[in-house]
Amino acid sequence: MASDDASTDAKIHAALAQARDEEWKALWNAVDALAEETTFATWRGGDVIETSPIGDDGQAVWQMPYPVYSRSVEELRACIGRLGLVVPFDWMNWEGLRRYAEDSAALLSAPVADAVRMLTSILRSERFSDGSIEGALESGLLQTAVARLRRWYEEER
Repeated sequence: MASDDASTDAKIHAALAQARDEEWKALWNAVDALAEETTFATWRGGDVIETSPIGDDGQAVWQMPYPVYSRSVEELRACIGRLGLVVPFDWMNWEGLRRYAEDSAALLSAPVADAVRMLTSILRSERFSDGSIEGALESGLLQTAVARLRRWYEEER
């Protein structure tokens, strides 16, 4: 394990140790509510919002499309944040990102720190690629990461 991994693991385990039972229960309720949903976001934008004064006829200025997440998704994001489970690390270069995206079931038996890394990666990636959270929910990757946390909470802590 690289020293960066060890340092991140220490931060993750500290966050896990500090979380209160009511915060965990709120997370379980939020992810359970998602099981009832089939649509996690609606997309807005993608419209011409004005015309710039370039050229004879002007040039259309488009608003980029963006997701508006459901209340359940926003609650899940808030719960993850309150638990302190978005940790700073080099998530863009984390090898687990690709490994678990290809085989999300492997995350169920992975170290709990990898589940937290995955949650961090998913939530941070939304900043760079709109709809990342929606994609992780549709594939089940986000729910699998939370399921790993739940197993840790119920059996390992």
